[in-house]
Amino acid sequence: MNMDAPLPQAPRQRYPSWKQVLVMLLGGLVLAVTACVGFLVSLGGNFERGGNVLTPVAAILFGAGVLAFVIGLVMLFIRLLLHASAKRQPPASGGTGVTLP
Repeated sequence: MNMDAPLPQAPRQRYPSWKQVLVMLLGGLVLAVTACVGFLVSLGGNFERGGNVLTPVAAILFGAGVLAFVIGLVMLFIRLLLHASAKRQPPASGGTGVTLP
């Protein structure tokens, strides 16, 4: 039996990256728009009877797309706040940033 030590793992990322935020925003938007069109097509003029079997599925997918888009917006605001606060931090030297002659 080979009992090697576990491989060291990279530290977990605390906040999503810019690419992840972009995927959430665009993916949520595409899913919501596509599901909305699917919902309208599945109704097919059957507004009185509530459409066909795919109508509730399209409605649920629309809700999931909107939720993903909103979560993407929240993550975008978090990334923007982190980016803005990183620029305002003092220099890493621990001083005031002023060098004396």
